[in-house]
Amino acid sequence: IPIKCISIVDEYDGENDDHHVTSIAFSISGRLLFAGYSNGDCYVWDTLLAKMVLNLGSLQNSHEGRISCLGLSSDGSALCTGSSDTNLKIWAFGGHRRVSD
Repeated sequence: IPIKCISIVDEYDGENDDHHVTSIAFSISGRLLFAGYSNGDCYVWDTLLAKMVLNLGSLQNSHEGRISCLGLSSDGSALCTGSSDTNLKIWAFGGHRRVSD
């Protein structure tokens, strides 16, 4: 099966060692790509536009440590992020809530 890269949405340049991808998850439709980073950011990428549309790390109460895992709910309505800051957070339309510390 031939496979090819159709788009580069983010590129690690090696200059900023505290900002590299640690985990990824796709939305059910495949349109959105969620990428967790070593600095606690979680970018939401639009794969058709190859643009970042939201940085969850810029929101209030975001993670303060490395994103270690991402998971999408089975219906696609929520994203869960786990971090080295010992928090597990669920991000949904209208905000997020902390599940455990």
